[in-house]
Amino acid sequence: MSTLVAVLFLIGFFAVGLPLITWLMLGDDAMPRFEPFDPTKYPNPPEVAQFFRDNIAGLESAQFRQVGDLVRVRPGLTMVTRVAVLEHPDGETATIAIVYAAKTGTALPMVEFTAELPDGRIFDVNSSVAVPVFAPRPGHTVYRFPEVRDPVRLHKIFQVLLRRQFGSSRLRQRGIAADPARFLAEVMDGEYRSQMEAGYYRFDEQARRWRPTLWGAFLMVWKMLPPFKQIAKARIRSRARRILREIAMEGRDARPIAAVTMVTPQSDQAGRDASPRDNPLEVVLVVGGILLLFAGMFFVGRWTHSPTVGIAFLLLLGPVGLWFWVRWSAVARARKAGGDPVALARARSGANRGILPLVVMGVLSTGLLGFREYPAHLPALIVPADFQDAVVTLGQLTGHDVSKLEGHEDVYVVRVPVRWANRYLSAASDKFGARGFFLSRFDQNFRRDTSSVRLVLVPVIDAFAVIRRIGTEGPHDGRTTDDIVGGLRALNSAYPFELRNAGVDWVRGAFTDQIANPSGVTRQMRKLCPRVLAEEFGGDTERLQRLIERSRVFICRWS
Repeated sequence: MSTLVAVLFLIGFFAVGLPLITWLMLGDDAMPRFEPFDPTKYPNPPEVAQFFRDNIAGLESAQFRQVGDLVRVRPGLTMVTRVAVLEHPDGETATIAIVYAAKTGTALPMVEFTAELPDGRIFDVNSSVAVPVFAPRPGHTVYRFPEVRDPVRLHKIFQVLLRRQFGSSRLRQRGIAADPARFLAEVMDGEYRSQMEAGYYRFDEQARRWRPTLWGAFLMVWKMLPPFKQIAKARIRSRARRILREIAMEGRDARPIAAVTMVTPQSDQAGRDASPRDNPLEVVLVVGGILLLFAGMFFVGRWTHSPTVGIAFLLLLGPVGLWFWVRWSAVARARKAGGDPVALARARSGANRGILPLVVMGVLSTGLLGFREYPAHLPALIVPADFQDAVVTLGQLTGHDVSKLEGHEDVYVVRVPVRWANRYLSAASDKFGARGFFLSRFDQNFRRDTSSVRLVLVPVIDAFAVIRRIGTEGPHDGRTTDDIVGGLRALNSAYPFELRNAGVDWVRGAFTDQIANPSGVTRQMRKLCPRVLAEEFGGDTERLQRLIERSRVFICRWS
């Protein structure tokens, strides 16, 4: 069962949790900034440099002219986006792009050819291996050939498909050379505007950022999860091969350029770009906050007698404390750097959006922890035939000391947390009963006791023998144990019941058959234990009768 819950938890995290985190955390700046690539300022792995040289050399042989080598400016991110832009005299645009992580060495390359018609329609051919997660754009035709690694061959494929679809239409001259950085920013902004029209994104005016809608976040994440990702990749490759056969351009690349999927990790250029050291006050606040959280966890655990509640305190309030610190620290750093109101709004927004997934993860982790705590206490239980060995087994089962009930030789009690009492009984009472031992709740406080409750173990199973062993009586009501046993025998002869619980001054039973005469049961109970009718029901016989008829359970209490 625990394995099934763990599997369902994982499926729920990936199918629901990840989209929610994406919805809360993902975002991109409006009109992103690009600047000329400077190898002394940004990491320049040899694989990336070689990839750009080979592709640019191939395209220059096809009459392309390089007009820009840019990098996206994204402070604080380790991912580098480098883009080379080339123009063709006919109006075609070639883009060589690669996104790589200087520290981990992962990379994602792409070569793309684009043409814009005078009426605004766009034709696009690329070699991207990534699964498209955005919604298709009206008037934007895209062909993907992830297996084509020769830029010259990919350009020829682009020209053939362009003529096949649009004939000899003239292309719009886009004037990229004047300001390639602005051109890339406008292209990305236009893409996000189209996604906003499709319902995938929205625009955050305060932070000046594009953010996914809830619906868009779910769709984009699901497209990246199995089996949808594998299906999409297979469809893209199948379509590419079919189109190549249709235009008679199937076969191998003449001069393939290896796709760069890994690069040599680079150092952080610590001397020039080292991040500022933490303020001593921040360090003190962080350490003090962590100590307070752990102290609170132990205090709550001891106060509630529940380690799980203490851990829940840590998992739920820890993210809240982290949010306060991240928000304060982010805003302070933005102000120290001379940030404008937009930068401050982005700092606050990033901290605010990060709290919910952390709290959700804390709640889910606490729930899973609480579920797993119970099975950990109840392995495959085997009750020995000897009563003294069964007493030892009860102690091992509950993890608490079992002791004799005062004044009794063969009646034992054990104190357990209230939240586990019914679970222990439901899982173990039948197995003890099969050995002829009666295990039940000894204290009547079903819901009012906030800490612990006692269970009782008796070496007999007969209901009336159990009551005699425990010595149930009501001295203030003038009821001896013999009186109670006699009254219960009379009730059992007319309306058979099973004894569920027994204590020093109370019993609880459940009728085994449908009650044919509820009023008769009520009359016998009023005679046997009038205190319950008077104190619990205010003397309302009809209400007691309805409860017994509906639940088929009775409780008698004396004092």
